[in-house]
Amino acid sequence: MRQGIVRNFVLLVCLVSRQVYSQTPGSTVTHATDGAQLVFPIEEGLDYHSIAPLDSEGNRFVAVIEEKSPRSGNKHGLYLCDLDDQSQTLVLMENQKYRPHSILCVSRDGKHAAVHLRDEESKKYWVIAVLELEPPYKMEIVEGSQGAGSIGSWDEEGNLLFSVSDKEKGTACLYWRPTGTNKAELFFESDGDYVGDPSVSVDGRYVYFVALSKKKSLQKSIGYMIKRLDRETNTITEICRGYEPELLPDGKRLAYMKRTENSGGSKKREIYLQDLVTGESVQLTDYDITKRESMSPRVAPDGRSLYFLASPPGDSEFARFPYVVDISTDPKDKKDNPINLAEQKRIAWQEARERDSEIRKDERAATDAHERVAGFVRLWSEVKYNFAFFDQVPELDWDNVLDEYLPKVQQAKTWKEYYLLLERCIAILNGGHMTVYPAYSLRD
Repeated sequence: MRQGIVRNFVLLVCLVSRQVYSQTPGSTVTHATDGAQLVFPIEEGLDYHSIAPLDSEGNRFVAVIEEKSPRSGNKHGLYLCDLDDQSQTLVLMENQKYRPHSILCVSRDGKHAAVHLRDEESKKYWVIAVLELEPPYKMEIVEGSQGAGSIGSWDEEGNLLFSVSDKEKGTACLYWRPTGTNKAELFFESDGDYVGDPSVSVDGRYVYFVALSKKKSLQKSIGYMIKRLDRETNTITEICRGYEPELLPDGKRLAYMKRTENSGGSKKREIYLQDLVTGESVQLTDYDITKRESMSPRVAPDGRSLYFLASPPGDSEFARFPYVVDISTDPKDKKDNPINLAEQKRIAWQEARERDSEIRKDERAATDAHERVAGFVRLWSEVKYNFAFFDQVPELDWDNVLDEYLPKVQQAKTWKEYYLLLERCIAILNGGHMTVYPAYSLRD
């Protein structure tokens, strides 16, 4: 049985063609012509803050989505998305206690997600929660995770790694929640660096993380450096410059982000993929080609597909949507990659979504018109029975205001038109302390 909010989706994917781009000492960088495609269709009013795939078929995801509404303001929700039955299930909506911010990672067995939450009571802490991905979606806050970062990783034993920052102490360290416990414990601390964004190998031996020197003189010249901790030998190796590392399941390749200068001279976030054996790096995204700034790489469980967030080209209001690229290396893997199959099914989803979109558009317009009329009548009624200064506007007949403005409200096509009418209506009262505040998304 479906729960929560239901929408239709389409999954589109494509292959990535490569050509030589540039070379740096010690490593080869290959440029990939960005052919990534949307996972879900663009829907007005939605902003994806985070997405993590739950299967290798590209059907199920867990996502944090911000819904921007002119009526009720912006709300952050955590959803389970299923492309197979074209649905979203609302698992957690922001409330007075917590606001979902992002998905750190999904457990290796796909049964749990580590969620980054803002503590709405304190307004100053970020905490980690472990969420069960099956009903009743039990969630447990990790004890001692205040100040946690938004990137984490699970090994096959169920140990969860993440970072914690303490501004008062001036530290940023790696913490973990060992299997069988719900308490954060110090995992790794560096004397010379702030560390974060951990990504652990399946067997738990290697931990890739981001380091930023505590010396301000080195922060600008070196920037963020991805390093690898070998837990068996207790040695640390520098890998490359970048941040948000995402180790592929085979342990041989690493996805990461880096700010790269584009043709216009500005630096944009791009996603790279490095072969840890040869040192070759592939630039998977390119702002010069797509006009998209890309972020938050997440790899499918089988390591053959990479998902990331980006703003659609030409989007005037910043909103992020999930994209996917095929990162298979073996020709057979590329041919059999599940996200490249079932084209007819994807086309059918798209056609169904377009039909449903038109139906929902008509339904939403009718609902909005009804709500605008109800809102205006309520405002008019509140003034009629509670406004205490009608004696200061003796020429005003408030009953006539209803007759004059109700047809205008009924004819309003947008919420912006509606709020402008309310503002003009209230201005008639000449009340210096009375005004109408539209939703944040409609304010100039």
